Amino acid sequence: MEILFDLILDDLAGPIFELLLELVVRLAEALFHLIGWLLERFRRWLDLQPNIDPAQLSLLHRFGRLSVGVGLSLCILAPLLWLIWR
Repeated sequence: MEILFDLILDDLAGPIFELLLELVVRLAEALFHLIGWLLERFRRWLDLQPNIDPAQLSLLHRFGRLSVGVGLSLCILAPLLWLIWR
């Protein structure tokens, strides 16, 4: 009976692995598509904003822009660094 189960599992291991690999590839593709769509929406929104000379901005406005830039950078870099050095 054990030999029969081993034969069945060996025959199923290839298709199951291929199915799991296809699932991972499709999930990664969907994730990249979502990120690309979000970046495209952000770019369109940014294009609609008025072009202001940074010297005309108040100190609070400059600090807010800096905070948003640092926050977005950390949101992108922290997971990448975690993936590299885990």
